Amino acid sequence: MKKKNLHTPVIKQYLDIKAKHLDSFLFFRMGDFYELFFNDAVEASQLLGLTLTKRGKSAGKDVPLAGVPVHSSSNYIKKLLNFGKKVSICEQVEDSTQSKDIVKREVIKVLTPGTIIDEEFIDDPKEKYVCALDEGGAMAWCEVLTGKMFVYNKGNDASVNNSEKSIDAIFSRFEFEEILVNETVEKKALLETFFYGLQHTELSKKIKIISDSLVNYAFWEFDENKAKLLLKERLKTQSLEYLGFTDDIPIMRASNALLSYIEKNIGMPFLNIKPPIVFSLAKKFFIDSTSQRALELVRPSFFEYKNATLLNCIDTCLTASGSKTLREWILSPLVDIQKIEERQLSVRWLAKKGVDGKDLRGIP
Repeated sequence: MKKKNLHTPVIKQYLDIKAKHLDSFLFFRMGDFYELFFNDAVEASQLLGLTLTKRGKSAGKDVPLAGVPVHSSSNYIKKLLNFGKKVSICEQVEDSTQSKDIVKREVIKVLTPGTIIDEEFIDDPKEKYVCALDEGGAMAWCEVLTGKMFVYNKGNDASVNNSEKSIDAIFSRFEFEEILVNETVEKKALLETFFYGLQHTELSKKIKIISDSLVNYAFWEFDENKAKLLLKERLKTQSLEYLGFTDDIPIMRASNALLSYIEKNIGMPFLNIKPPIVFSLAKKFFIDSTSQRALELVRPSFFEYKNATLLNCIDTCLTASGSKTLREWILSPLVDIQKIEERQLSVRWLAKKGVDGKDLRGIP
């Protein structure tokens, strides 16, 4: 005897799609609205101040419902991302007037705090980096919006002291939104590998802070061979030798995990990627987390004085990308004398010519 389906067709479709995206809010397109059902609706109503109602019954139970208009959905999505949540966008992928049955729907992209490619979802100058850690002591990280990508292997530093400084500088400077880790690896042991040398108290603090950003990721995506193929395709090159790290297996494993995660979320090939750079303390001065807090460079010592930072005092940039660049310059000042002098000469030329900032606006 055929088992009777207790759910309405729409709710069954929703549940089938939701089962593949359990870790995110599913924005389910219905006409001019994105609807959220069940636990998503309850939690979203609390976080976003939405009215919680119900869409009849399914399987004999009330179906909690909350919705947002499509035309203003970006504001709500932005808030969820700022809460550290993931959002899956499920669209109608066929014309409802042409469908004899229920209209077909698919998740076209997944928005996460570290893989944002649309500026409409960004309202602060902070860069949004996503990172992948490999158990071999390597890491790769990227800002998806700009395509900037870096790689690093702590085993390649000349001394343990250098690697400790580099790791602290990396985590202090880039403040990763998401950190991908192999789902089969013990997380505490992995983090201890990277922060080896820290005092027990400091290590515990660091692990506690970072653990909220950890994302379990499929072990088969940490694949150095896939990384070579993917990088060649995305960078449109036949050889990767110029990158200088393709023989480093841990770096390549981390790189593939990072890039595959980005592409799965944005729902398309990551064509915006720039050639990855091997991270080095030699080119810029990276300020450690303790000094950053003490100097109140980009974050205040006390939350109630959130505007009392150096960045807030001097940031008169008109665009988000300008504010992000200024933030980057504050946190990682130049140490190369030639680069410093080039920047000074540029500023002097602009001041001497009396160039108005308005004249520069709109120049790419």
